[in-house]
Amino acid sequence: MLIESADRFRKYTSPEEFEKIIDYGTICNMWKHCAREYAALPAINYADELYSYAQLDEDAAALRSYIRQAGIEPGSRIALLSTNSYAFVKAFLGIVTAGCTAVVLPAQLDETALFGCIMKFNASALVYEDALEEKTGFASARLPHIKFISAESKDEGFVPVYEADEKDG
Repeated sequence: MLIESADRFRKYTSPEEFEKIIDYGTICNMWKHCAREYAALPAINYADELYSYAQLDEDAAALRSYIRQAGIEPGSRIALLSTNSYAFVKAFLGIVTAGCTAVVLPAQLDETALFGCIMKFNASALVYEDALEEKTGFASARLPHIKFISAESKDEGFVPVYEADEKDG
C-alpha cells in the first residue's frame, strides 16, 4: 500500500518490502491493530518480567480511562516523566490512545526544570512514574490547575481508544 509520507522510505527498501508497509492512518489505529493481532505475544521485557500486548493494552486502557475521568480532553498536552521502563510505555500509550499529546520529558530533570517544562509546553497534566514522584512537589504546589497523575493510576471504567482523524496522526 502506498503511503504518501512513507514514500520517502522507498529508496531504502526493496519493492516487495515497501509494499508490505501498512497505512494505519493514526497511532491509535496502529495500536488497536497490534493489541488485537499480537495479544498473546510479548510486548515488553522489563526488569526480568515479560508483558504481553494484551497486558500492556489492559494497563494502558486503565490509565486512559483514568485520564479521561479526570476531565482531560482529547487534544490536551500531557507531560510524561518516566524512566525507560514499562511504566513509560504504558503511560505513553494511555496518553495517546486517550487522544492527547504526550510531551516526553527527561527523567533527569530536577523539580524546577520540571515546573518550567510543564509551563513552557502548556501541559494540562503530568503523568509520572512513581519512582519520580518526589520531583513533582515544587510544580504541584505552584500549579494547582494542573493534574498530577501517577502512571499506576487506574480507572475500572472503559474508555475506548480515541478515534483520531488521520490529519491528527
